[in-house]
Parts: sequence; C-alpha cells; structure tokens
Amino acid sequence: PECLQGPVFIESTIVMAGIGFRMPANSVFFNTREIDSSLDKAEKRVLSRFGFETRKDAKSSMRRRRQPSGEGSPPRVVTGLLKRFIFFSYDRFKKSVVTGPARITGFKGAGDAPEALEHGKLNRPFMTPAFTRQLDEHMPDMWKNSIR
Repeated sequence: PECLQGPVFIESTIVMAGIGFRMPANSVFFNTREIDSSLDKAEKRVLSRFGFETRKDAKSSMRRRRQPSGEGSPPRVVTGLLKRFIFFSYDRFKKSVVTGPARITGFKGAGDAPEALEHGKLNRPFMTPAFTRQLDEHMPDMWKNSIR
C-alpha cells in the first residue's frame, strides 16, 4: 500500500434518511505531515535532552580524589581530560543520540583509555551506569506530553 503524505482530500457522501451530506474527508482524517513534523520535533527534543542528561550524569559521577577509585565505580579525575571531552550529538538521519567521550590524541594510548575504563580490565564504567540511570528513571517522563 502507498503511504499518503500531507492532507488527504477525499469527498464522501453520506445518505441518512433520504438527506445527503457532503463532507470533505480531511475534516475526519489526520494531516500526516503535521503529525510527522510534530513527532520529529518531539523526538529531537527528547533525545537531545536524554543525551545531555546522560552526559551530565557521567561527568558528575567522576570525582577528583587522591586515591584510585574502586573496581566497578567511575574513574577518578586526574587531569580532567576524560571528563572535559564527554559529548553528545543528535543524529537526525538515524534519529538517535550518541553520548560518550571523544577520542583523545596526543600521547601514546590516549585514545584507548575511555574504552579500557568502561569495558576493559580496569572495570571503571562511567557511561553505561549513567545511560541506564537516565533510561530507567527519566526517559518515560521526558516523553510524557512531549508531542505538541
């Protein structure tokens, strides 16, 4: 079946008790372009907010401390580079948001550090817990009444 775009203009005639009524169908059907536009705007707003909140949560979980963080807890802040280079970006083509640290270059092995902290032997996750918290606690409220 073909997908209809924009307002649907179909005329129909209803006959009741010998009296005919002409009514344009667009008074009954939805304007699909307007709905898609509202949905796209809401989706961008909600996903961007989700990315921002996940980024904020991940950054606030990393603390400046003298002793190393324990296994399973977020990494401690030493230079602040990792904390400073966490970003989020909404991808309008994929309709998704990407949140995480940017690849840091400049010295040997620097680009591998975030992945090693999150998934490697060091086991100092900071993005996954932030993502899970935001998804479980805040995502339903972000979508509530978001389509205008």
